[in-house]
Amino acid sequence: MTVNDVYKLGISYIPEVPTDNPDLQNYIVGWVNTMLLETFEVENAIREWAGEELLPEPQKVKSMSDEIIYHDSLVTGAFPYGIAANAFIDDDNDYRSNKFGQYYVRGVNAANKYI
Repeated sequence: MTVNDVYKLGISYIPEVPTDNPDLQNYIVGWVNTMLLETFEVENAIREWAGEELLPEPQKVKSMSDEIIYHDSLVTGAFPYGIAANAFIDDDNDYRSNKFGQYYVRGVNAANKYI
């Protein structure tokens, strides 16, 4: 899944057309990099649980077309909520920002594996 794919999923929770706020796209790469850093240990726990090679450091993306190499349980199950939470912060909507922030945390926790 690309950064743009995550953006489209996250923005689908916002009751406005993405072209109505083109400035959001300027923040997405930074928001995704923050989530990649925040979920790095969870991603490696998933990899260890699955018997896969661990990542030596968090992935960093540079553009909307970059592929996110983390597992779908994080990328699809949590990251869109993080995008929506940040977008609602940008919109000064604390209620929805907190709501989607909680969904993000719940998605990260659901993806985590304990060894």
